[in-house]
Amino acid sequence: MVNRIVIGVVVVAALGAAFVLDRSMVAKRARELAISQCEQEYDISATRAELDALRAQIAVENAAKHHLQEKIQVARGEAMRLAVELEAYERETEINPDGVVGADLLRRLQSN
Repeated sequence: MVNRIVIGVVVVAALGAAFVLDRSMVAKRARELAISQCEQEYDISATRAELDALRAQIAVENAAKHHLQEKIQVARGEAMRLAVELEAYERETEINPDGVVGADLLRRLQSN
């Protein structure tokens, strides 16, 4: 009979130990899962912040690009205007085929 009591106590103690160990394992797994989820949320938050910063940088770069394109258009317009003005000057100005500066041209050059 003593053996049965000892065996019963050992079995109850083993079941109690198994229950305590199982509870600690469940708690450990839950803690690890919570930590993992927090890390993932932090990574997502950091990624979102980085994405927002990149979007803001892209917006600034697009605005700068648009501004530069406008300046290029203005410069091209000015270049075309100067080319037309140069062509008109070439048509209106007589050039001596011998490369000699005439008196009229010399006076105009000296007056400038």
